[in-house]
This record gives sequence, structure tokens and C-alpha cells, in this order.
Amino acid sequence: RVVNANFSPDSKTIVTASLDNTAKLWSSSGKLIATLKGHTKEVLNANFSPDGNSIVTASWDNSAKLWSSSGKLIATLKGHTEGVNNANFSPDSKTIVTASRDKTAKVWSRSGELIATLKGHTKEVNSANFSPDGKTIVTASLDNTAKLWSSSGQEKATLKGHTQRVFNANFSPDSKRIVTASWDNTAKVWSRYGQEIATLKEHTGEVNNANFSPDGKSVLTASWDNTAKV
Repeated sequence: RVVNANFSPDSKTIVTASLDNTAKLWSSSGKLIATLKGHTKEVLNANFSPDGNSIVTASWDNSAKLWSSSGKLIATLKGHTEGVNNANFSPDSKTIVTASRDKTAKVWSRSGELIATLKGHTKEVNSANFSPDGKTIVTASLDNTAKLWSSSGQEKATLKGHTQRVFNANFSPDSKRIVTASWDNTAKVWSRYGQEIATLKEHTGEVNNANFSPDGKSVLTASWDNTAKV
């Protein structure tokens, strides 16, 4: 089962993540370029770096791996004690943040060196993302909260208000707001200081994902109620 797919920044290549323990690289026309082998359990997530030169994969084998854009293994990010749910690059492509079932997120250098461990959540961390300006990280957790951290790993604020697990959190394009998606059937918009701005209540099922539009004026939500809403 393929669980995640993303384009390279130049739109010429696609990376897919699969529960068969691999990721694969494809041309935009659908031709297989390379199979990224090395993980020993399911690969949950795969992303290109913004500069297009690297790929990061997140796996339930407790690791993330860095690969060249052609599929050659560069480094294994070891340190989590449970599965890694999500991995993303910083906007400058120099660091990576990983989110894990071990209740932490971690920041790594591009060479695979551990920079910081983000401790504070009481249940597994499902996602972690950098702000577009690279100054802040947001984590979403099954402990019903999201947290904001400095890029060096210092906790700045806890986003409290959801009554069920927070599945995903993303920044607005200007880095000034955050949207969280929760299994309490809502999404919420917050300031970058952790203040709740609005609750989006129209869904009748769990909200799995929420993102701002490129102009920052709208929010798109996806739900298990079989709908997406703007």
C-alpha cells in the first residue's frame, strides 16, 4: 500500500512511500527510476528537500533515512526508540525534523547528526513541520495538543483546546498562524504565540489534515466524514 507521494521541487520526479518497507522514485511520466531499500518496517512518509538534492524517509523501524535525489543512501537518523511517523526538511534544506511514536520530535543536521530532542508531549507525535521562515517548528500529538518550538528545539507554547488527538499541524505562508486538524471533528487556527483565533466546526467526522492556501486567506480541511471543506 502506497501511503504518501510527493513531487520534487522541479516537478520532474515523484517519491512514494509504501508499507512494503520501501520508497520509490519515479519520473513525472510514471517510469520507475530507483527503489530506496534499507528500512526494515513500513515507510510512512517521504519528502524531497526544498533544494531538490535530497530525500528523507520516515519509517516505523525507529529511523529516518537521507537519500540523494538519485536514490543513494546518505545517512540513517538513529535515536528514536519507536517508529517515526513523519520527517520534513527546513526551508533552507539544512536540517530535518522527525516526529515519533516515542513522544518526541528530533532535529537533525543534513549529515544525520542529532541537534536537539523536543520533549514535552505525553503521547506520540504524529507530525512535525518547520515554519516557512525556518524559525519555528510545530508538532501535533495524540495528547490532544500541538506545540511550538524554536528551530533549535526550545519549547515556546502549547496549543491547548482540542478534545481529541491532534493529527496534523501546518503554518500559514507568512509563518504567523498555525492550523491544527483534530479527531474532535474540528480544525483550529492559532497565532504563532499559541493563542486560539478560530475553531472550524463544520465536519461531522475526524479531521485528518488542514492546510492554508498559498495566499494565506483560506484553510482547506480533509475529514473522515468523506468531505473536504474550504
